[in-house]
Amino acid sequence: LSASSTKGYRMVRATRGVQEGTWYYEIVVEQLGPTGHTRLGWSTQKGDVQAPVGFDSNSYGYRDLDGSKTHVAVRETY
Repeated sequence: LSASSTKGYRMVRATRGVQEGTWYYEIVVEQLGPTGHTRLGWSTQKGDVQAPVGFDSNSYGYRDLDGSKTHVAVRETY
């Protein structure tokens, strides 16, 4: 799976979903623009793909800037 954006934060979902159990995934960020940032996380199918992961109650994200976690648009130190 490869993704890019020029429109600010957008969410991309994986090609496989999980329902239960213990899972992990690996990410390689190959390039960010001079002002680019990334968030990584988990989302249900109801997560808003027009917003960053962690924006709504259907997703949890981690920010690249400071490693904080986000959920329902609330940022907390992690």
